[in-house]
This record gives sequence, C-alpha cells and structure tokens, in this order.
Amino acid sequence: MLLRRSLFRRLSGFDSEHFFLYCDDVDLSWRVRLAGLRVVHVPTAVVFHDKRISDDAALLPTEAEHFYALLGRLMLARKYDRADVLAETVAAVTAGGTAAQREALEEYRRREADGRMPDPLAGADRVAEFVGGEYAVHRY
Repeated sequence: MLLRRSLFRRLSGFDSEHFFLYCDDVDLSWRVRLAGLRVVHVPTAVVFHDKRISDDAALLPTEAEHFYALLGRLMLARKYDRADVLAETVAAVTAGGTAAQREALEEYRRREADGRMPDPLAGADRVAEFVGGEYAVHRY
C-alpha cells in the first residue's frame, strides 16, 4: 500500500485501537474512498504472503489468524454501519466457528460492553464492500 504521508496523516493513519493485525488496510482504504479519492491496484504486482499449507495445498490458518481476522471483520461491520454483515458473521461463528473465532466474538462483546467500539462513519455503507466473505471483488 502506498499513499502520501499528508493523506495518511489527514486520515489519522491506521486505526490501531480497533484493528490490530487484520483489516487495518481495508479500513484505511475505505476511509480513502470516503474522502472522495480513488483506491487503485496494480494487477501485475506480485506479493508473497507466507502461509502454512497442507499437503493438498489448502491454507492452514493459525489460531491467531482466526481470532484477529474475525475480530477485524466484526469491527469493520460495526464501523461501516453494516448491521447485516455483523448479524451474519455472529450467526456463522455461533453456529460453527473455531474456538479462536468464538473467543474473538467474546472479545468483541467485551469491547461493546465497555464502550470501546468505533463510531459508525457517515456514508460508510457506500464504500463498505463485503462480497462473498471478502472485502472487495477479487481479481483471481
């Protein structure tokens, strides 16, 4: 991700209070769009993201990945005023999430009870793309 330092500062950078490891980049890119700017990608760019895989090439996410990815999704749904995604995510975890995902849901509820939730952003629903469990339409 590349952006001008002045824009990064104007948008208050990454929201580390609500996003620790996952979804911080999604949040920032959505705030860029809320500011009326474009987010572009370079389709020929190549990034290596080290992941554990099984013998049949399936991803093997760690407990930390399950925890922080789920917590980040819940925070995004809250911050971007997507009660539908929030309810759908809670229902999915309640029905059959991993132990780490259930712990993330408990952490979300603790933060909610303590008043440590992000305020919903005005107009956020126009940039918050939750597509098939992802945060945008993927090109691959």
